[in-house]
Amino acid sequence: MAELAQIQDSLKIKMQAQEALQRGVEPQLADLQDVAPLFEESVGQVFSYEEFFLFYQNAVISCIVQGYLEAVEDLPQLYRIMRKVVPMPAIRDRFQAIFDVEGEVKDTASPELARLRKRAVSLRGNIIKTMNSLLTEQSMQVHLQDKFWTQREDRYVLPVKEAAMNRVPGIVQGHSGSRSTIYVEPQSVVPHNNELQLIKQDEKKEVFRIFTEFSQQIRSLQNQFIHNASMLAELDFLFACARLGVQLKSEAPQVDKQPTLDLRGARHPLLSLKLGHNQVIPFDLHLDDRQRIVVLSGPNTGGKTVLMKAVGLIT
Repeated sequence: MAELAQIQDSLKIKMQAQEALQRGVEPQLADLQDVAPLFEESVGQVFSYEEFFLFYQNAVISCIVQGYLEAVEDLPQLYRIMRKVVPMPAIRDRFQAIFDVEGEVKDTASPELARLRKRAVSLRGNIIKTMNSLLTEQSMQVHLQDKFWTQREDRYVLPVKEAAMNRVPGIVQGHSGSRSTIYVEPQSVVPHNNELQLIKQDEKKEVFRIFTEFSQQIRSLQNQFIHNASMLAELDFLFACARLGVQLKSEAPQVDKQPTLDLRGARHPLLSLKLGHNQVIPFDLHLDDRQRIVVLSGPNTGGKTVLMKAVGLIT
């Protein structure tokens, strides 16, 4: 009787999931990945963007599931499982505050990062303005190999003729393969270039600090994430069964302790999925204590094997 009760409960909750689908309750769980291994693989380490994104997906789904609770209040078994999912809006919101849609760290991820990037933009603007001004000076043009500025070693430089290398005040940052062009960082932009390099280093440190802080926030919720992973996996299975049930236009069987098999209008489920519900010929079959054997006869390709396999799959 205990097994019978478990079967009946299992069927009931699957039919409740099918009913929820028809109400528009369909959390997208298929692509969700288990984040539990991430806690073991990177103990004490800072998570990468890809790992943050997996936690974010879980957090978003947890909030979506909670948002569906009101719609399934009258489906008690399904409601109990969905209610166990712990919503994580703080993780969802923090991820969105740090990263843009392309996975880049936003300027607004922290006040310090915003300040550093604003200063970097200002420095680049001043450097470019100076470089453009140098390009227009006649005294400089005679020494240039080309009339544009470029970058070498992440510093702004001018392409100077080799013979004029000593006539352009600045620091040599490299040369072309033929050595006919020497890349000189003009002395007038060296201070700004230096400050820009320091800003970039500070920016990397600030991004690392943000990642570290977010990683610690996620680790503090490790138990909730692992708990949710289990609940979401169960919901994924239930809704997968429900979607299959909808595709097959199936109904919950009546299960009791009597050894009876009574199929009415049954169809081979795999053929129904492949060919379409209406393209598969239905069949009726009844077996019980008084009729325990059925003899199938008929010509080849008449459907005997399909019927037997259908019974096996359905039961």
